[in-house]
Amino acid sequence: MPDHLMSIRHILLLTSLCTAMGLQAAAQEQKTDSLTTVKDTLTAPAIAKDSKTTVKDSTAVGKKKRAPFERQFRLGVDIYHPIASLAYHNRYGLELMADYTFREDKYLVLEAGYGGGNIDYDYLKYNTKNTFIKLGVDVSMFDKLDNKDWDIIFVGFRYGLGIGQRGPATFTVTNPFGGIKEDETPARNYWAHWGEITAGMRFELLPRFFAGWNVRAKFFLNANTFDGTVAPNYIAGYGTGDKSTSFDFNFYCAYAIRWYK
Repeated sequence: MPDHLMSIRHILLLTSLCTAMGLQAAAQEQKTDSLTTVKDTLTAPAIAKDSKTTVKDSTAVGKKKRAPFERQFRLGVDIYHPIASLAYHNRYGLELMADYTFREDKYLVLEAGYGGGNIDYDYLKYNTKNTFIKLGVDVSMFDKLDNKDWDIIFVGFRYGLGIGQRGPATFTVTNPFGGIKEDETPARNYWAHWGEITAGMRFELLPRFFAGWNVRAKFFLNANTFDGTVAPNYIAGYGTGDKSTSFDFNFYCAYAIRWYK
């Protein structure tokens, strides 16, 4: 066979081989693309489901309720004022307190009591008595060391309201020109209210048994109620009735009950 025919034959064989290989590669690529498309189609719902699950989980986290914590209700009595009345015979008083942990570091506080005083001077005599109630909040200044740590150092505020009566006031006036005049001011009912800033501490000496103290700065909100008349020498829960500011101290013994909520 002539050489040029052999060359043509070889070229045709190579061309046919290359064409077959190209068709096979194209078919394989098309099959791979088809499989990828099917896989993506099957995977898409799963991805969508995961996305919905993630959004749902995120929403659940956003709406997560506050974890339950141990609540405490504590009831106490002030022993300072009864002891102080032994030294100050012209006044007496008794004060009770109760607080409740509505947050882990915050306490809702209720205080109440009664008391009175008497003035027995040569030139002025009268008695006074009243009851009072206070509402406020104490905030712990430090975090708990653990769940069993109920010792606190706190600051707080109070609003106080007292209702009472000053009895008839008998007074004696000495005339510089001679003679003595006696007169009497009628009894008077009164109400007084004030604000307080307080600080103190409570320590658990024995399980559920506490001791602690408060210092208080008090500000009369209607001090002019006694203008032009005889002011009570002592308003239980506040202090001296004719002063616009007062400072006080309490020492409490208390007992607590606890539960989870």
